Order: sequence, then C-alpha cells, then structure tokens
Amino acid sequence: MESPRATTVAMVSVLAAYGSALLLQRAAHLHADIVVATVVIALTLARAQRDADPLDRALAGLVLPPVAMLAAEIGALIPRHPAVGGTLFTLAMATTVELRRFAPRVAAAGNVAALPLVASLILPAVGTRPPDHTHTLWVGLSTLVTAVWVGAVHQVVASPRPGPRPTGAPAPTGPRRRLAPSTRMALQTGLALGAAFTLGHRFWPTHWSWAVLTTYLVCAGTRGRGDALHRGVLRTAGAAAGTLLATVLGGTFAAHDAGAVPVMFALLALGSWLRTIDYAYWAACVTAVLSLLYGYFGQPAPDLLVDRLAAILLGAALGVAAAWLILPIRTVDILRRRVADALAALTPILAGPPGISGTPPPSDHPVHRFDAAVAALHPLEPALRAHHRLVRRRRPGPHPVQAIDAVRACVGPAHRLAEAAPGHTPTAEARTAVAANVGAVRRAIGRRPGTPYRPLPTTRGTPGNPLADLDAALACLATIFRPAAPRPANKHPDEAERAPG
Repeated sequence: MESPRATTVAMVSVLAAYGSALLLQRAAHLHADIVVATVVIALTLARAQRDADPLDRALAGLVLPPVAMLAAEIGALIPRHPAVGGTLFTLAMATTVELRRFAPRVAAAGNVAALPLVASLILPAVGTRPPDHTHTLWVGLSTLVTAVWVGAVHQVVASPRPGPRPTGAPAPTGPRRRLAPSTRMALQTGLALGAAFTLGHRFWPTHWSWAVLTTYLVCAGTRGRGDALHRGVLRTAGAAAGTLLATVLGGTFAAHDAGAVPVMFALLALGSWLRTIDYAYWAACVTAVLSLLYGYFGQPAPDLLVDRLAAILLGAALGVAAAWLILPIRTVDILRRRVADALAALTPILAGPPGISGTPPPSDHPVHRFDAAVAALHPLEPALRAHHRLVRRRRPGPHPVQAIDAVRACVGPAHRLAEAAPGHTPTAEARTAVAANVGAVRRAIGRRPGTPYRPLPTTRGTPGNPLADLDAALACLATIFRPAAPRPANKHPDEAERAPG
C-alpha cells in the first residue's frame, strides 16, 4: 500500500494547484475547465514525478505548458470537427508513447506530455466553451503554475529516493530484431484510440470521451498484453462500482452544490492511497469523482448510468483487443527483460571493491541502481500474480511471478554485501563464483546456451551469509528460466543471440 505520507504530499500539491487555478479563473473570468484540468494534471504529475530528480521536475515545467496549450486547442477543435480533432489527439497520444524508445529523460518527457492530453478527456463534463486562443494562453500559465507547485512541494516535503527510470517494454531478445516495442505500443494506442473516437461519437455523441479515456487507460502504458487484460477487467469492475457509488451519492448534491467538491477530493485521496493495493480501487474512486463532476455541472449520475457503463466496457474491450491483436507484447517477455536488467545491476555490487558504499553520488550508487531495477518489476506483479492464481492448480510448477519474489530476495543480501566493513567481506573467489551464476541465469533468461547455474557448496548451510542468500535466489531464478539447449555444432558462434542487459 502507498504510504499515507506519499498520498499526503500528492494531495497537498493538488490542493495548492487547485487554489491557484481557482484564483486565476475568478480573477480573469475564465471557463471552469481550467480548474478541472489543473486538478487532473496536478494529481497525475504528483504521482508520475514522485521520485523524480530536480532536472526531471524542471523538464516537466518546460514540457507541460506547450503541450497543455496544444491539448486545449485540440479539445476546442473536436466539437466542431470531430474527425480532425480526434486524429490530432490520437497522433499526439501515439507520439508520447513512441518517445519511450529514446533516452530516459526523453521517455520521461513523453510520459509527462501525455498528462494534459488525458486531462482534456475530462473537460467535456464542464461543457463546451467557444474557441478562444487567449484562453489557451491562460491554460499554459495555469499548467506552469501547477508544475511549479508539484515540484516545490515534492522538493520540500518528500524524502528523495531514486526511482526506476521510465521504460516501456523490453528490447527484442530473439535472434531477429523486430519492430521496436515502443513503436508497437504506439501503433496499438493509436489504432485503439482511433476506434474509440469513431465508435464513441457514433453511440454517445456528447459522451464519447468516456470510451476514449478508458481505451487509453487500458491500452497505453500497460506492460504487455497480460497487463492490458488485467487492467481492463479491473477498470471495468472498478468503474461499475464507482458509478454505483456516485449514483448513491449523487442524490445528496444538487447541481453546483459546493459540498460535492470536498467529497471529490476525499475520493481522489482515497483512490490514490489504495491504488497500490488494487487498481480497481483507483478506477472506482476516479469514476465516482467523474460522475459527481458531471452531476455538479448539471448531468446527474443516475441519468447516465447505462451509457457510462456501456462506454467504459467498449473502451476496455478496444484497449484489450489492441494489446492482444496488434503486434502484441507478452508480459512475460517484459519480465525477462527487467529481471535481466536487475541482475545486470547486481553485478557491480559483486565485483565492486570493499567500501563501495558512499563513494559515488547517491543516484549513481550501484545499490541504488539495483534498487531502482527491482522497483521496475513491481508494476508487472499484479497481472502475473492474478495469472498464477488462475493456473497454479493446473500448472503446479514454477511460475514467472516467482522471479519477482526471487529478485526481491536479493535486495537485503546486496545491501549487506555493499555495506560490509573491510575485512568482513566474502573472498574474491566466492564473489566471482556468484557472479558466474548471475551470468548463467542471465544467459538462460536470454535463451542463450552456456554453462548452467551451479550451486555454491562453500556457502551452503550458512544463513546470513549474503553470498549464500544471493545464490539461493539465483537458484530459484534458474528453475524458472531454464537454460537453452546447446546449439548444433555447425552453427557459427556469431549467430548466438546476445544476452539481454
């Protein structure tokens, strides 16, 4: 579960940005959509940049305002020219996904750039405003203030800790390099959003955004087709629960009743806190907030119950279908990539000299890089854990989700090994033997033949020895990722595929 501190920091950022946007909206007599967009961007940015460094926060301040202005122009165009506006929105969203193939900071900028576009899908609840380019400039200013608030609150209040750099999907590990995973995900996102726009306008001309928003949430940013299916199910179930909750609450508040505002913020805080337990809680809370928001602006939740659920179901189906049918990426392949990355980050700790702790800058410390690689495995766990629960009786053998547990089991021993005082560290020979087993497991993950994992007899029966604990975790990984069969003797050595990482 996310710590109450993290949720508090996020909500402080949101409330500060909300207050600024409200003052700006009243002082300049702006449309209410600027306040709603500010809250959405602040909440999503606070989560996206929870572990960001100052440079990434500054980059967000540069990227967000122009993208927010672009999103405002596209949002104003869609009611007048749905086909043109929908095409521009789809291309913009697909571009943010494609940026994940580049350097980490560029990928992070792409993730941030998607936030105003997502926020624009919420704004139809506020009502359509007439085209006004001056309003677009105010949107840019409000978004800049939001980025400053989020960055300042996190810098002052949050405890900095290195987080995983953004990654989309694994590099190909087969003998032939195929289309880049980010490109495949961008195509999935673009085609799914295009279908959602078309069908959404066909069936719900005034509420098309419900299907588009759900499609994006299910399809974009998922970690493979298994994660998309898992998220689609949770999104649908959570949205149904949230809609029913809002229907019950909706009778309490009339249109423009200020009492609904604190309830919406409370639901956002609750959803943010419970999100790490199960995505369905987050989906339920967000859907309830959106239902209350529509009711606040004169569209009661009971009147829209069936349409909302149907649009959400359609959007989820489109997102899942795109992930499974259009250049699909297997979640287990992403797992292989990230486990290999974690083992690659473990290698410098094994090879490093005693006293390594504290010498490099904190963000470059080998232990911190390893921790970040382990953290990158966490988003894969819910879908894999759910799959394991479904199949464990029929397939009692090792399951890929157990690889996440095995890598986590390496964290404590890796820290103890890096922090060991001189004279109390394992011998170089023992380190080398464990490092060889790391290489053996990585070769097995990459389906490359070679010397298999071999247990270390010298460390058996010595609990607490960091190398013994690491080797036990490697043994578990070796049972999950079986080594590849040797290649025929007539194969040229250059044809052997390269191990990941």
